[in-house]
Amino acid sequence: MGVGLFILFEPYLSDASIDSDGKLIAKVLPEIDDIAKKMGVTPLSNFGLNPDISDDYKNKLEKAANVFFSEDTQSGGIGTNFGEQFEKLIDGVEDYVDNEEFFDISDGINTISSILNYIQNLKKNDPDYSTRIDGFDFILEELEEYCKCLEIGKKQGARFRFEMW
Repeated sequence: MGVGLFILFEPYLSDASIDSDGKLIAKVLPEIDDIAKKMGVTPLSNFGLNPDISDDYKNKLEKAANVFFSEDTQSGGIGTNFGEQFEKLIDGVEDYVDNEEFFDISDGINTISSILNYIQNLKKNDPDYSTRIDGFDFILEELEEYCKCLEIGKKQGARFRFEMW
């Protein structure tokens, strides 16, 4: 298990996705944010990632998801009222999205490109650096995937935010 980082677009884009679960980036997010600050660009965590979502809202959404994915026909899970439960779950997600801020994709691309350049220069100037960090090459690959995904969103005029799952 673990926490992963993903990109949410406004409007939703079905063809903009990454081939990663974002767990590695989520794990090293504080270090990546430190690099962004050194580079004078917006830290990744500033593009959404609202840790201050109310517990009440989290509980409502979690309850809706638990009921939706339940097979217990007494509680109204998938076993019975699929359409109604699905609508409740989607309404909860839409309420959340409607109340969240989305950001200019160019800023996100600038941040990720700056972080990538910084890390690649570290690797070039200190070849042993990458061996001291678990999953170093995968971190680079994930950042490149995020950048490609944002480029697709930019071409389609979307805005974005990062979310944890």
